[in-house]
Amino acid sequence: MARVTLDDAALADAERILDHLVAHGVADAGERVATLGSALGRLEQHPLISRPAPSGLHELVIGHGARG
Repeated sequence: MARVTLDDAALADAERILDHLVAHGVADAGERVATLGSALGRLEQHPLISRPAPSGLHELVIGHGARG
């Protein structure tokens, strides 16, 4: 199984996103951020859904739909 790790910048981004959603009165802000964690779990199970990124890493693109 693949291993997904987040660097400090990614963790800070998640916190910044949550703060932004809360500041704008989004009722399900925590659930929306949790969806990001769920996507990362899928990435561990199916690493080929990611795309290559610099330095031999991969990235998961999350859509811009209503909750992306």
